Amino acid sequence: FHPKYYCLLMASNLSEKQNFALGTIAAFIESIILQPTLYWKNARAQNLPFTCNIRVIYRGTGASTFNECQMMAVQFASTSFIQKRIAMITTSSYSVASKNDDVISAALGGLASSIFSCPIELTMIQQQAKGGSLFATVRNLLHQPLNNNTYNNTYHPIHIQSHHINSLNTSTTTRQLHHSTKFHHNGPTLSTTPLAEVARNARYVLTRGLLSTAVRDTIYVVGMLAATPRIQHIISTQHPAVSDNAASVCASAIGGVLAAVPSHPFDVIKTCMQGDVQGEKYRSFLQSGSLLLREGGIARLFRGVGWRTVNITLTVYIANECRIRLSDPIARWV
Repeated sequence: FHPKYYCLLMASNLSEKQNFALGTIAAFIESIILQPTLYWKNARAQNLPFTCNIRVIYRGTGASTFNECQMMAVQFASTSFIQKRIAMITTSSYSVASKNDDVISAALGGLASSIFSCPIELTMIQQQAKGGSLFATVRNLLHQPLNNNTYNNTYHPIHIQSHHINSLNTSTTTRQLHHSTKFHHNGPTLSTTPLAEVARNARYVLTRGLLSTAVRDTIYVVGMLAATPRIQHIISTQHPAVSDNAASVCASAIGGVLAAVPSHPFDVIKTCMQGDVQGEKYRSFLQSGSLLLREGGIARLFRGVGWRTVNITLTVYIANECRIRLSDPIARWV
């Protein structure tokens, strides 16, 4: 490999702000074009019927586009930032990076982006399943009553039998009733205010499926921002007769598969958990994975992998082309 190749993966001549803009533009383009494949992937994972109804498959496009823009922008910017810092530590220069810096920085960039993408994807999945506007979906998520399963059963109410109450004097009954209204492990009480309930729901929405999202995005970004440029470089240097466009297509196809297939089980777990926001069936990462395996074996965890592979392969191609073609204009304009 060319010694300076690795530092050029995220266009080291661009600042983090410029890489952020580059990621936003690439994400906006791909999110509008590829929204149907995203809907079909989510529908397949949740056993929803297939449809070509435009009003249905483009439902949730606002949340989806916003999610894709912020996610790819953060991935581009954070990967660039981390890659440059690693290069400074290992070589004391931004212009030369070691062989595996692209993988490490892409993995950490994917991990960082998952914090932002997790709650937005939950909102999108709920909007796709139930309809309504984006703001109505957010309002419902923040105000709907969530059952005990949504808090992983970390608190349980203490109930008092009526015949026990009858046998107690007034002062004892008062103390017992005061105790019975509390939940173990600092859970909610009868005195919980609506604002506190909204805050608790918001905390839940922000973290529902976060672990599976983090693993999925780490694998995905490594495939998009590390494997794809590296593969394209190999094709271009070892097969100079191949055109740049053909090399980009081949690299995107391979990188897309590498990004999509290994990360798909984690995406299925995340989608099922976020589709079941009440936690009635899918409660935690491990419980959801075990349940899906019991339902259909390994094949259940790869349901929808075809649509997701198409989506990610085309996403990787669009992102790669934007990285190649728009880096210089953005360097001048942003």
